Amino acid sequence: MTKIDYMRQLDFFNPNDGWQPRISIAGCGGIGSFLVEHLAQMGFSDLTVYDNDKVEPHNLPNQNFDFEHIGMFKVNAANAIVKRKTGNQIKKMPVFITPRTRLNADIVMVGTDSIESRRSIYTRAVDRGVKWLIDGRLGGELFQVYVIDLESKEDREFYESTLFNPNDALELPCTARAVIYIALDITANMIRAVSDIVRDNEYQRSLAVDRKNGTIKVNDTVMLYRGVWKCL
Repeated sequence: MTKIDYMRQLDFFNPNDGWQPRISIAGCGGIGSFLVEHLAQMGFSDLTVYDNDKVEPHNLPNQNFDFEHIGMFKVNAANAIVKRKTGNQIKKMPVFITPRTRLNADIVMVGTDSIESRRSIYTRAVDRGVKWLIDGRLGGELFQVYVIDLESKEDREFYESTLFNPNDALELPCTARAVIYIALDITANMIRAVSDIVRDNEYQRSLAVDRKNGTIKVNDTVMLYRGVWKCL
């Protein structure tokens, strides 16, 4: 069988050189469906995906599925895409992560749609000794990425401060929650975080991008990116 040639990306990432992390992806929708395909294309081979939803017609405009996947469990559809693109397969878990899930992972990536689920996944990840948590949140043209070293007390306390009361959340119309180019944008940043972790590079604990208003916030520094870069 023909194997993928990863030589073109060796200046950035070599999947055959060093650590191959066990990566679990919580949610296979507007974020996770793109994550799983592109992580597999980069050469990450130990991927487990959790989601108990099925593909519906309204998912097609902003999730990584085709007409032929309608009615399939999202994890099965994602596996079909990965197998077609790379020849490999993922571990399919058509369930959500719960306090009883045997979460055997080095990195957990979160793309769910509620703070309650994030709190539950975070608690389970800590309990199971997971090393890293990468959480992606999006709404309209705004997205946030948190990269958390779960062995760092400072990182854990910071992340816990982001798990706000769900009653304080801004409710967006369903049609404004996920736009395809924002889904691709957040996916790229989350995958870059995985690459930084594997290569032992410095990581950005917090990234917030507002494409509508033209601002990027990295950790505590806010910058304008329309016209001239400027620290505020």
